Amino acid sequence: MPALLIAPDDGRILDANEAAIAFYGYPAERLRGGMTIREINQLSPEEVQHEMADARRQQRNFFVFPHRLASGRIVATEVYSSPVQIDGRTYLLSLILPETRASLLQSELERYQNRLEELVAERTEALRRTEAARREILGWAVIGLGLLLLLLGAAYLRLRRAQHRTRQLAEELELALEGAGLGRILWDVERRVATFCPRSQRILGLPGERPIDVPLEEWVAMIHPEDRERVHQEVVEHLNRNRPNVDLRYRIRHADGGWRWLETWARAVDGDARSPRIRRIAGLVRDVTDAVQLEESQRIAASVFHALAEGVVVTDTDLMILEVNDALLRMTGFSREEVIGVRIAPWRSHRHDKAFYDAMWATLRASGSWHGEVWNQTKSGQPLPTLLTISTVYDERRRPIRYVAAMQDITALKAQQQMLERLAYHDELTGLPNRVLLNDRLAQALAAARRHDTAVAVVYLDLDGFKPVNDRCGHEVGDEVLRLTARRLQGALRETDTLARIGGDEFVAVITDLPSAEAWVPIVERMLTVTRMPIKYGDESLQLTTSIGVTVYPEDDADPEVLLRHADLALYQAKQSGKNRYCRFDAQLDREQQARRSLSQAVIEGIEREELRLYLQPRVELASGRIEGAEALVRWRHPTRGLLAPGAFIPAIENDEAIVRLGNWVLERALALLTDWTRQGRDWLVSVNVAPRQLLDPTFPRQLEERLARYPDAAPQRLELEIVESSALDAGLGIEQLMTQCRALGVRLAIDDFGSGYSSLAYLKRVPAHAIKIDQAFVIHLLDETDDYRIVEAVLELARTFDLHCVAEGVETLEHGEYLLRLGADVAQGYGIAHPMPKADFANWAMRWQHPPQWARWRDTLSNPLCRRLTRFELSHRHWFARLEYHLRDGIATPPPQLDPHRCDFGHWLDGEGREILATRTEFPAIVNTHEAMHRAAQKLVAAAKTGAPPPELREEVTALHRELLARLQALALAIPRRG
Repeated sequence: MPALLIAPDDGRILDANEAAIAFYGYPAERLRGGMTIREINQLSPEEVQHEMADARRQQRNFFVFPHRLASGRIVATEVYSSPVQIDGRTYLLSLILPETRASLLQSELERYQNRLEELVAERTEALRRTEAARREILGWAVIGLGLLLLLLGAAYLRLRRAQHRTRQLAEELELALEGAGLGRILWDVERRVATFCPRSQRILGLPGERPIDVPLEEWVAMIHPEDRERVHQEVVEHLNRNRPNVDLRYRIRHADGGWRWLETWARAVDGDARSPRIRRIAGLVRDVTDAVQLEESQRIAASVFHALAEGVVVTDTDLMILEVNDALLRMTGFSREEVIGVRIAPWRSHRHDKAFYDAMWATLRASGSWHGEVWNQTKSGQPLPTLLTISTVYDERRRPIRYVAAMQDITALKAQQQMLERLAYHDELTGLPNRVLLNDRLAQALAAARRHDTAVAVVYLDLDGFKPVNDRCGHEVGDEVLRLTARRLQGALRETDTLARIGGDEFVAVITDLPSAEAWVPIVERMLTVTRMPIKYGDESLQLTTSIGVTVYPEDDADPEVLLRHADLALYQAKQSGKNRYCRFDAQLDREQQARRSLSQAVIEGIEREELRLYLQPRVELASGRIEGAEALVRWRHPTRGLLAPGAFIPAIENDEAIVRLGNWVLERALALLTDWTRQGRDWLVSVNVAPRQLLDPTFPRQLEERLARYPDAAPQRLELEIVESSALDAGLGIEQLMTQCRALGVRLAIDDFGSGYSSLAYLKRVPAHAIKIDQAFVIHLLDETDDYRIVEAVLELARTFDLHCVAEGVETLEHGEYLLRLGADVAQGYGIAHPMPKADFANWAMRWQHPPQWARWRDTLSNPLCRRLTRFELSHRHWFARLEYHLRDGIATPPPQLDPHRCDFGHWLDGEGREILATRTEFPAIVNTHEAMHRAAQKLVAAAKTGAPPPELREEVTALHRELLARLQALALAIPRRG
């Protein structure tokens, strides 16, 4: 057992036994005289006094001090101290019980046993020396009585000193044992008796003040039944010299009837080394009941500590990690060696700033605990969200000594929370924010704009033509189109902007932090561009566009709900303006919307007051001049504004209920007109425009059937319903099914304004139409715009391919009709034939109508492909001449046409296929010469224009040659059938 002899005045360590040197690890020469106890004891003098006062108050016979070993380790020790007198001076003898008490007490027992044997040996040697002295005195008796007396006196003094030293050491040992709470037991093996000192008796609850003998059988009976065999076995092994000592912990019956845990260290002290027989065993005994209970509690606590599902870490007040449980190691991926002794937790992430931790520790110091979410990280760097609870552990003076933190891994909880938030705030199909999150983001964006004096653009988008794609290709393809479009739109935005899907094919973008009210334009143009990009679907390429409405805060200083409504109004304007574009909201637009609503109501009231009039525009066959019928149009005789054309009110109501009321009115009047014509013997047809909103009414086919039944003399095949192409495409498969039901009633169906929407072979194949009407915008510019001519030619070719009747609208002149006839158009209508007229005037016009001669002369050429090709070349050179005029007018802003006679379309054909076909014809050389002369004159004209105004005679020469070329081509086309 470690023991220190200490000078009480200055705390110097005067002596230390070998056990103390081994325990503390300091060099012997330093520990014995070179150190003070204050270098080992880690408590301050005030804390030492406080601990001594606590020991007296708690009636403890020991002190608890933290001692520093040479290794730097701090060990809690129990110190048993008592004063001793040596050579007239008072010293302090301290016995040290470290954490490993069993081994230390064993060492002390051996030391005291050895010391007792040394004392016995000293006393025996003293007696031997005394006897030798006596014999020497007797032998030297002749020397003289005086010398004998002197020697006897000296021997007596030495004997007295030895006896005094023996008693002193025995007293010191008893004091040390008393201080350590150790009792002595002596077993007489031969007599089978155990002698208990008074301290041993007090440990067992016995009142004796003198040693007592207890029969061995009684002593064994006091041992707990579960421990007897183990105690007996260890004692027997020692008696048989198979064990150097007895070291036991066992339970024994206390005088109060309860059980006490004892620790016993014993060894043989009386035996013959030449014989295995042992006669006596001496030992020390100590009550360790409290220690066993503490150890059991610690074992239970440790078991619970490591079995907890939560990660637990214990640190000192400097945040050095002292202990962690297995759950924390599993949670973070670190090993025990990597974290114990570390001052800053290695799983700490950088997601929280210094202010966060300062606030956390301020709360912990103020209240003793902190609870909240902390983002940590695993050893591999993966995020680790945790629910952290930190508690402070205090000593008896309310001073912090430890921090205990419990971490719960909430990764799954966070994932579930994110999933729920995503479902609540995001569109399930695209993953974009939904309307709820959009409103929140928009409110935040407006608040930031007010703080930083910036602008916010609210962009409302609607995909053009998505419904037909969804109906034709299926919802799975439609969903993928929406997902792809969402990704493309996000790519067109900045990271700070928000894109939300609010339903169907509608999206809203919030463009934030704009330095000016116009800074949104490039972003919106990128959005338009990405939505035009083709979408691959199998072998087919889908093409969509988008219409966009924009409003800008703070110019539009409104709340989020109103801003969205204003952007929607601007979107409506973009749709009305032809789609595939963006429009910006302004107050005027809002006023116009209100005006549209007022106008819609006025139209309904006008129908009820019979202010509307039916007008007709004739349709005639180009080849024969026969009147095919008329398109039914409407005029409104407004009480204050006079006679209004359809463009003055129909665009404003085409998405309102008023258009349905108006459509029904026109249809009713058209059937009545057909009835009148039938009774007059006329077989003309009537074409009626049907708005998509009217046709999409599921009851429309039934209503049409009922109207036809009310007008039995109106033959269904003479009623034609016109549906605008772009509207039919937007309506999708639903309108196609309704069209099929209408066709089943016998009525004709026509696609109006064909070419202005998304004309395609697949569309024509699906739609149950009889006819297509070429949009008048292309017909009007047929003679001077190459692109419009090509569209007209393509529509005519589609009509021939699908065997559809082709009607050309917008025939402004007889010349337009002539070229349309030569290109293959069937029927025409337009101002070149007749203006719309009241229905009462139609019969008189029909009586005056005659087939124009310039149309009739081409009747025999219509089936000749060469004539049609020559017609194309005529138009090609008309466009060539128009472009030359544009160049002379605009300069380099409009490049000149192809000036090389061999590289223009007609010249290239003449040099190849045309020469093979026409080389034998007498007209051919003149055509070639005129063509080349026109190009040479044009070259001179363009060159002269570069240096200034060209001579008028040169321009007149080119014009004359152009007219001559057209005349020669027409003459050739008219001559081919008659000669071939």
